[in-house]
Amino acid sequence: MFTPVLTTRAPLRLLALALFLAFSSLDGARAQDAPNETNPWGDQLVFGSDEVSVSLYSPDYVHVSDLFGSLQRVHGRSFFLRENGLSQVPPSNLQIVGDGLLIYDTPTYSAKILATLETIDVPGAKQPRSNGMLSVSDLELYEFAPRHVPLSALRHALAPFSHHYTVTAGSQTPPINVSTVTVSEDLGMVVVRDRPQTVEEIKSFLDRIDVPSPHVTLTCMVIQATHDPQAEAPPVELTRHLSQLLPYEHFEMLTMGLVTSSVKADELEMNMQVDGQASCTLELRPEAYDASTGQLTLSRAEFSFPGRANFGTQITLTPDEYMVLGAAGPRPIFVVLRMARRGQ
Repeated sequence: MFTPVLTTRAPLRLLALALFLAFSSLDGARAQDAPNETNPWGDQLVFGSDEVSVSLYSPDYVHVSDLFGSLQRVHGRSFFLRENGLSQVPPSNLQIVGDGLLIYDTPTYSAKILATLETIDVPGAKQPRSNGMLSVSDLELYEFAPRHVPLSALRHALAPFSHHYTVTAGSQTPPINVSTVTVSEDLGMVVVRDRPQTVEEIKSFLDRIDVPSPHVTLTCMVIQATHDPQAEAPPVELTRHLSQLLPYEHFEMLTMGLVTSSVKADELEMNMQVDGQASCTLELRPEAYDASTGQLTLSRAEFSFPGRANFGTQITLTPDEYMVLGAAGPRPIFVVLRMARRGQ
């Protein structure tokens, strides 16, 4: 949207000069025009105040800082202003004023700038994320302290949202680079500085991933085949299943262990005693968990019973089903796992 602010009529020259002084610094020197003196401005452009006009453009679709960044590279220039012999530091022909873009140039050159604006300030225009100059007020601050996901995991997950903006805090302050995502180990939180729409996207993303990981209870039974009908037997359904694997009618429960853990645990270990003397160990390493079926894949399941049995395998556990990891020895020793989901 184009709004003419000032025409080039002579009675308004002082207003044009006042606008110029608002965003330009004076060099403090006054010089009188001398017809025979060398041009004090060298090769720089020089215009009288009646040769330039001021216009204010209010964007309809593209952020003003993005427009400024694009136009500055294509049409940005500066020139000296001559008014009653006063020599000034050359102003820039483009300035951000609030939510608008101030154009200060000759009518012909201003028309070129406006023509360019009409081609880029359109619906659906892709707005660059970091090339434009933003104001601090354009960014929203959001602080997030995770409850369930470690900061190291959040740093990796938020990498696609992380970039830098060049931000200005005012006309008297040099621009600074601002990181949009900062992970602070000391504070135990994530600090986000970005445009409001992007901050909302990050909030939604964090709400989806910062949730408790599923937990399961794993029960391990170490069972030995026997011909003794008086031996302490495992559950009936398990005994029936083991009888189909080996020609034994009876099985003895040597020991058992139970552990409840997150499915994202790096490694689990059970140490179980047998007859109060010997001990056996089962080491498990969870690899993947299917939330829809509740199946847990173990990339490693290693059983060690010194002098009796040792073996390792990879396996996928299904909730509430017995899974025989393996058997070894002249009187076979079975290792059986059963998994149950917690709080689901």
